[in-house]
Amino acid sequence: MNSSTDPRSRTRVLRAAEGHIATTRPDELDLSSYVIAGSQSVVSPEMVGSAIESGYRDGWDQGFNEARAAVEQAAGAERDAWQQEQTRRLASALDALASAVVEFQLRRTLDLTDLEATVATAAFDLAAALLGRELELSRSPGRDAVARALALAPPDESLVVRLNPGDVETLGSIEDLLPGRRFTVLCDPSVESGGCLLDAKDCQVDARLTTAIARARQAMLDEPGVGDRP
Repeated sequence: MNSSTDPRSRTRVLRAAEGHIATTRPDELDLSSYVIAGSQSVVSPEMVGSAIESGYRDGWDQGFNEARAAVEQAAGAERDAWQQEQTRRLASALDALASAVVEFQLRRTLDLTDLEATVATAAFDLAAALLGRELELSRSPGRDAVARALALAPPDESLVVRLNPGDVETLGSIEDLLPGRRFTVLCDPSVESGGCLLDAKDCQVDARLTTAIARARQAMLDEPGVGDRP
Protein backbone atom coordinates (compact mmCIF):
# COMPACT_ATOMS: atom_id res chain seq x y z
CA MET A 1 0.00 0.00 0.00
CA ASN A 2 1.26 3.45 -0.94
CA SER A 3 -1.15 5.38 1.21
CA SER A 4 -0.46 6.16 4.83
CA THR A 5 -2.81 6.88 7.67
CA ASP A 6 -2.12 9.41 10.36
CA PRO A 7 -3.77 8.01 13.51
CA ARG A 8 -4.08 11.53 14.92
CA SER A 9 -5.99 13.18 12.07
CA ARG A 10 -7.10 10.07 10.16
CA THR A 11 -6.42 11.94 6.93
CA ARG A 12 -5.49 9.79 3.95
CA VAL A 13 -2.69 11.03 1.68
CA LEU A 14 -3.17 10.29 -2.02
CA ARG A 15 -0.16 9.57 -4.18
CA ALA A 16 -0.16 9.54 -7.94
CA ALA A 17 1.14 5.98 -8.01
CA GLU A 18 -1.84 4.52 -6.17
CA GLY A 19 -3.54 2.25 -8.66
CA HIS A 20 -6.85 2.08 -6.85
CA ILE A 21 -7.40 5.82 -7.31
CA ALA A 22 -7.84 5.46 -11.08
CA THR A 23 -10.50 2.78 -10.64
CA THR A 24 -12.49 4.57 -7.96
CA ARG A 25 -15.56 6.40 -9.14
CA PRO A 26 -15.65 10.12 -8.22
CA ASP A 27 -18.97 9.79 -6.42
CA GLU A 28 -17.49 7.05 -4.20
CA LEU A 29 -14.67 9.24 -2.86
CA ASP A 30 -15.07 10.96 0.48
CA LEU A 31 -13.16 14.13 -0.36
CA SER A 32 -13.56 15.41 3.16
CA SER A 33 -10.93 12.90 4.40
CA TYR A 34 -8.25 13.34 1.71
CA VAL A 35 -5.29 15.62 1.27
CA ILE A 36 -3.23 15.68 -1.92
CA ALA A 37 0.41 14.81 -1.33
CA GLY A 38 2.82 17.70 -1.83
CA SER A 39 0.03 20.22 -1.51
CA GLN A 40 -1.23 22.29 1.36
CA SER A 41 -4.80 22.36 -0.02
CA VAL A 42 -7.25 20.36 2.06
CA VAL A 43 -10.85 19.75 1.01
CA SER A 44 -12.67 20.14 4.28
CA PRO A 45 -16.28 19.22 4.99
CA GLU A 46 -17.03 22.91 5.38
CA MET A 47 -15.72 23.62 1.86
CA VAL A 48 -17.77 20.79 0.39
CA GLY A 49 -20.89 21.92 2.25
CA SER A 50 -20.37 25.52 1.15
CA ALA A 51 -19.95 24.46 -2.49
CA ILE A 52 -23.11 22.36 -2.37
CA GLU A 53 -25.08 25.15 -0.70
CA SER A 54 -23.82 27.67 -3.27
CA GLY A 55 -24.78 25.36 -6.12
CA TYR A 56 -28.26 24.81 -4.72
CA ARG A 57 -28.70 28.54 -4.17
CA ASP A 58 -27.57 29.49 -7.68
CA GLY A 59 -29.78 26.79 -9.18
CA TRP A 60 -32.78 27.87 -7.14
CA ASP A 61 -32.29 31.54 -8.08
CA GLN A 62 -32.01 30.67 -11.76
CA GLY A 63 -35.09 28.46 -11.63
CA PHE A 64 -37.07 31.10 -9.74
CA ASN A 65 -36.15 33.83 -12.23
CA GLU A 66 -37.04 31.63 -15.20
CA ALA A 67 -40.37 30.66 -13.62
CA ARG A 68 -41.21 34.27 -12.81
CA ALA A 69 -40.41 35.36 -16.37
CA ALA A 70 -42.61 32.57 -17.73
CA VAL A 71 -45.50 33.56 -15.45
CA GLU A 72 -45.20 37.24 -16.41
CA GLN A 73 -45.11 36.35 -20.10
CA ALA A 74 -48.17 34.11 -19.76
CA ALA A 75 -50.04 36.79 -17.80
CA GLY A 76 -49.20 39.41 -20.43
CA ALA A 77 -50.41 37.14 -23.23
CA GLU A 78 -53.63 36.43 -21.34
CA ARG A 79 -54.21 40.14 -20.71
CA ASP A 80 -53.62 41.01 -24.38
CA ALA A 81 -55.97 38.24 -25.51
CA TRP A 82 -58.64 39.47 -23.09
CA GLN A 83 -58.35 43.06 -24.31
CA GLN A 84 -58.51 41.95 -27.95
CA GLU A 85 -61.65 39.94 -27.20
CA GLN A 86 -63.28 42.94 -25.49
CA THR A 87 -62.39 45.17 -28.44
CA ARG A 88 -63.81 42.59 -30.85
CA ARG A 89 -67.06 42.33 -28.90
CA LEU A 90 -67.46 46.10 -28.75
CA ALA A 91 -66.76 46.41 -32.47
CA SER A 92 -69.33 43.68 -33.14
CA ALA A 93 -71.94 45.54 -31.09
CA LEU A 94 -71.25 48.80 -32.96
CA ASP A 95 -71.43 46.99 -36.32
CA ALA A 96 -74.79 45.52 -35.35
CA LEU A 97 -75.95 48.99 -34.37
CA ALA A 98 -74.81 50.43 -37.70
CA SER A 99 -76.63 47.65 -39.55
CA ALA A 100 -79.77 48.52 -37.63
CA VAL A 101 -79.41 52.15 -38.71
CA VAL A 102 -79.16 51.15 -42.37
CA GLU A 103 -82.12 48.82 -42.08
CA PHE A 104 -84.29 51.50 -40.54
CA GLN A 105 -83.25 54.04 -43.15
CA LEU A 106 -84.36 51.65 -45.90
CA ARG A 107 -87.76 51.42 -44.28
CA ARG A 108 -88.34 55.15 -44.03
CA THR A 109 -90.74 55.06 -46.97
CA LEU A 110 -93.18 53.03 -44.90
CA ASP A 111 -95.88 54.92 -43.07
CA LEU A 112 -94.77 53.58 -39.69
CA THR A 113 -93.04 56.61 -38.29
CA ASP A 114 -94.41 56.32 -34.78
CA LEU A 115 -93.77 52.59 -34.60
CA GLU A 116 -90.25 53.04 -35.91
CA ALA A 117 -89.56 55.73 -33.35
CA THR A 118 -90.70 53.45 -30.54
CA VAL A 119 -88.73 50.47 -31.79
CA ALA A 120 -85.65 52.60 -32.48
CA THR A 121 -85.72 54.08 -29.01
CA ALA A 122 -86.01 50.63 -27.46
CA ALA A 123 -83.18 49.34 -29.66
CA PHE A 124 -80.88 52.16 -28.69
CA ASP A 125 -81.76 51.77 -25.02
CA LEU A 126 -80.85 48.09 -25.32
CA ALA A 127 -77.62 48.94 -27.15
CA ALA A 128 -76.72 51.46 -24.46
CA ALA A 129 -77.37 48.85 -21.77
CA LEU A 130 -75.18 46.32 -23.59
CA LEU A 131 -72.40 48.86 -23.98
CA GLY A 132 -72.69 49.72 -20.30
CA ARG A 133 -72.28 46.05 -19.46
CA GLU A 134 -69.22 45.84 -21.72
CA LEU A 135 -67.72 48.80 -19.88
CA GLU A 136 -68.28 47.08 -16.54
CA LEU A 137 -66.41 44.01 -17.80
CA SER A 138 -63.59 45.97 -19.38
CA ARG A 139 -60.42 46.29 -17.34
CA SER A 140 -59.49 49.59 -18.98
CA PRO A 141 -62.47 51.36 -20.60
CA GLY A 142 -60.39 54.52 -20.88
CA ARG A 143 -57.80 52.80 -23.06
CA ASP A 144 -60.55 51.46 -25.35
CA ALA A 145 -62.02 54.96 -25.62
CA VAL A 146 -58.66 56.52 -26.50
CA ALA A 147 -58.13 53.90 -29.21
CA ARG A 148 -61.52 54.76 -30.77
CA ALA A 149 -60.87 58.50 -30.61
CA LEU A 150 -57.42 58.22 -32.21
CA ALA A 151 -58.99 56.76 -35.35
CA LEU A 152 -60.53 60.21 -35.97
CA ALA A 153 -57.73 62.40 -34.64
CA PRO A 154 -55.38 64.36 -36.93
CA PRO A 155 -51.94 62.77 -37.19
CA ASP A 156 -48.73 64.14 -35.73
CA GLU A 157 -50.35 66.69 -33.43
CA SER A 158 -50.04 67.12 -29.70
CA LEU A 159 -53.19 65.95 -27.96
CA VAL A 160 -55.02 66.53 -24.70
CA VAL A 161 -56.83 63.35 -23.66
CA ARG A 162 -59.86 63.94 -21.45
CA LEU A 163 -61.20 60.92 -19.58
CA ASN A 164 -63.50 60.12 -16.70
CA PRO A 165 -61.51 60.21 -13.42
CA GLY A 166 -62.35 56.57 -12.75
CA ASP A 167 -61.04 55.55 -16.16
CA VAL A 168 -57.80 57.46 -15.56
CA GLU A 169 -57.15 55.35 -12.47
CA THR A 170 -57.29 52.12 -14.53
CA LEU A 171 -55.76 53.56 -17.69
CA GLY A 172 -52.20 52.32 -17.38
CA SER A 173 -49.73 53.22 -20.12
CA ILE A 174 -51.05 54.38 -23.52
CA GLU A 175 -47.71 55.31 -25.06
CA ASP A 176 -48.06 52.36 -27.43
CA LEU A 177 -51.25 53.96 -28.79
CA LEU A 178 -49.47 57.30 -29.34
CA PRO A 179 -45.94 56.41 -30.44
CA GLY A 180 -43.76 59.47 -30.80
CA ARG A 181 -46.59 61.92 -30.03
CA ARG A 182 -46.87 64.34 -27.15
CA PHE A 183 -50.04 64.02 -25.11
CA THR A 184 -51.51 65.01 -21.77
CA VAL A 185 -54.15 63.02 -19.89
CA LEU A 186 -56.69 65.06 -17.90
CA CYS A 187 -59.49 63.99 -15.56
CA ASP A 188 -62.81 65.36 -16.80
CA PRO A 189 -65.91 64.49 -14.74
CA SER A 190 -68.14 65.59 -17.65
CA VAL A 191 -66.90 62.60 -19.67
CA GLU A 192 -68.75 59.41 -18.78
CA SER A 193 -66.89 56.16 -18.17
CA GLY A 194 -65.89 54.57 -21.45
CA GLY A 195 -65.88 57.90 -23.28
CA CYS A 196 -63.10 60.21 -24.40
CA LEU A 197 -62.56 63.75 -25.66
CA LEU A 198 -59.42 64.49 -27.67
CA ASP A 199 -58.37 68.12 -28.00
CA ALA A 200 -56.07 68.79 -30.95
CA LYS A 201 -54.77 72.11 -32.24
CA ASP A 202 -57.77 72.99 -34.41
CA CYS A 203 -60.42 70.45 -33.50
CA GLN A 204 -61.93 68.23 -30.84
CA VAL A 205 -62.78 64.55 -31.29
CA ASP A 206 -65.86 63.53 -29.30
CA ALA A 207 -65.65 59.78 -28.64
CA ARG A 208 -68.20 59.68 -25.83
CA LEU A 209 -70.58 56.74 -26.12
CA THR A 210 -73.65 58.79 -25.22
CA THR A 211 -72.87 61.24 -28.00
CA ALA A 212 -72.31 58.46 -30.52
CA ILE A 213 -75.62 56.79 -29.63
CA ALA A 214 -77.46 60.11 -29.84
CA ARG A 215 -75.99 60.83 -33.28
CA ALA A 216 -76.93 57.39 -34.55
CA ARG A 217 -80.45 57.71 -33.17
CA GLN A 218 -80.83 61.13 -34.78
CA ALA A 219 -79.59 59.83 -38.13
CA MET A 220 -81.98 56.87 -37.96
CA LEU A 221 -85.13 58.79 -37.16
CA ASP A 222 -84.22 62.12 -38.78
CA GLU A 223 -86.17 63.93 -36.10
CA PRO A 224 -84.87 67.10 -34.45
CA GLY A 225 -84.41 66.64 -30.75
CA VAL A 226 -84.68 62.86 -30.74
CA GLY A 227 -81.13 62.61 -29.45
CA ASP A 228 -82.18 64.66 -26.42
CA ARG A 229 -84.72 62.13 -25.26
CA PRO A 230 -83.84 60.43 -21.95
